[in-house]
Amino acid sequence: MRTISRQELVDWLDSDEWDGVLIDVLPEESFRDVHAAGAINVPLGDEFERRVRQAAPDKVRNVVLYCGSSQCPASQEAALKMEEMGYSRVFVFKGGLDEWQRAGLPLEGEKVEAPAFSPPGFDI
Repeated sequence: MRTISRQELVDWLDSDEWDGVLIDVLPEESFRDVHAAGAINVPLGDEFERRVRQAAPDKVRNVVLYCGSSQCPASQEAALKMEEMGYSRVFVFKGGLDEWQRAGLPLEGEKVEAPAFSPPGFDI
């Protein structure tokens, strides 16, 4: 399992080289409330394997997983499952949603108070 820093992730998402999927592994309720802009939700749970195959059918495509914070083990567990399923380009953003929010990066969701904004040069 490979980890990716916030700056590496931002640079990657903002580059022409990004051809991947950003996956929030938190429960659906949390995702509906707030998530990183452009992320999709594949909660870690009973349906994870089926849902991840639908969200990322290409096992060699870049996949970045995140959960709530650096203390949350869900993204690491999801990465291990994906590697067992044969995915070869799985990255974990260990800072999770907490670090994303603290950095003022774009958010989406029902509880996001202001429209998502993109810092200069950051476009998802």
